[in-house]
Amino acid sequence: MQKALHLILCALAVVISAGASSSTNTCGDEGCDASPVYDVGAELVRLADNVPNVSLLQRKALYYLGEEDAEDIEDTETDGTTTTTTQATASKEETCNSGVSLVFDTLVENTFGQDNGRLLFKNVAGHEGQSLDLIITDAAANYPAAGFDAFGPDERGYTGVIKTAARIAVDEAGKYMLRFKLADSTTGDDAKLPLFPFVFYDLDGSGEAVMACNVAGVITHEDTTLTEKFDDPCYHHLSPSKEVNLPRDFESLTLNQKKQSVTYVYRNTGVWDIGFNVHQGMGNRYILFKGSKVLACDSEDATSDKPWKNKGKSAGDA
Repeated sequence: MQKALHLILCALAVVISAGASSSTNTCGDEGCDASPVYDVGAELVRLADNVPNVSLLQRKALYYLGEEDAEDIEDTETDGTTTTTTQATASKEETCNSGVSLVFDTLVENTFGQDNGRLLFKNVAGHEGQSLDLIITDAAANYPAAGFDAFGPDERGYTGVIKTAARIAVDEAGKYMLRFKLADSTTGDDAKLPLFPFVFYDLDGSGEAVMACNVAGVITHEDTTLTEKFDDPCYHHLSPSKEVNLPRDFESLTLNQKKQSVTYVYRNTGVWDIGFNVHQGMGNRYILFKGSKVLACDSEDATSDKPWKNKGKSAGDA
């Protein structure tokens, strides 16, 4: 269904482009529309508005309707699931040397899981004299055709901060989608960073997986235990059945902790979505993340892990 809609949208975009550059209309048996370019553009806006992932086509339609400047529109591709902005590949070395780290020291709002709830972290990064905040929301409603589950309040109260990282917990198995957005700390305006890493830690148990699309780079340990799948433009990383201890320090990981973590690197980005899957039978899980260079900079291994201990938790609690 989405692929078919994508083809329709692309065809409409071609019609718009052709109509914008020529005043000659071709009429079919049904006669000429009085305003063919405007009507097609309006329809494209409407369709794109119902499928947020084709935002580029929406923006092009707005341009042809005279509502946006052409120079503000980047060339991208869409696969009917996500919008792909082509980014220059970010190497591990570049990420270590030039990436901007994000810190989660100041959580000022934690209403995540409630109606219109969010996590709001203040002053997560600074760039060119600008202080930036990070807003995290449930993005399931932005993908109506994908069947993502809505987050609810977690009964354990784990969602929030753990040490220097952020944590979002789920009680039930499901397919979830998170949206991350950078904003100017003073004005609230949308903001971007030129290059930054985003690490997901502690991917373990039988059935945790993360998905990231349109990234500039992916960094894992050379002996990672995660299963990686690339379905252009999205990367999927699936955990092994092995459990791993939580980091004592999110900037100093043991070898096992490195093997079960992944870094996604973003370039010139201010909004990004991350999918999080918990397979059936694996409730009471959580996702841990931080804007860290711990994998990019080849930090030394922390002291070796002790054997994983359940510590009285249920088998699915991790």
